[in-house]
Amino acid sequence: MVRNVWREGGVAAFFRGNMSGLAAQPLVIALSFFFFERLRLPAETVLGTSVLVVVLVGGVANCLSIVAAYPLRIAKDKLQSQRDGQYSGLLDVWAQSYGARGLGGLYAGLSADLASAFVKRGLTFWCKEAVLELLLDNAAGSGIAKGDL
Repeated sequence: MVRNVWREGGVAAFFRGNMSGLAAQPLVIALSFFFFERLRLPAETVLGTSVLVVVLVGGVANCLSIVAAYPLRIAKDKLQSQRDGQYSGLLDVWAQSYGARGLGGLYAGLSADLASAFVKRGLTFWCKEAVLELLLDNAAGSGIAKGDL
């Protein structure tokens, strides 16, 4: 496989799709935290504070961020797996995908990613909150203010 990639495009072929991948991952992470912080307070107001609420809000926040950035991931995957210069770049991938399948072409395979991401990120946000609570408890005993963390 490596030989085939090398023959098709040389060194550059090993890096196809990297720019969209580099754009998508930080975007998903940033949006996850943004949505988590925006959704947590209303959810806790309605449902109360609990581990389950944090896991649910974290899962929903990550799913929203994945939906927002998914077309970048689709483009990355298609650019990396293309043969013989099928796509000229990110916009070409989007144009061809949309032309072939409509909006669904930009979100193919989304449901499987959402199912796994919901649980993983929900638990990740619960761990984040648990560690933050421990740090704040320790900081309170040592005289460090909450804003210092």
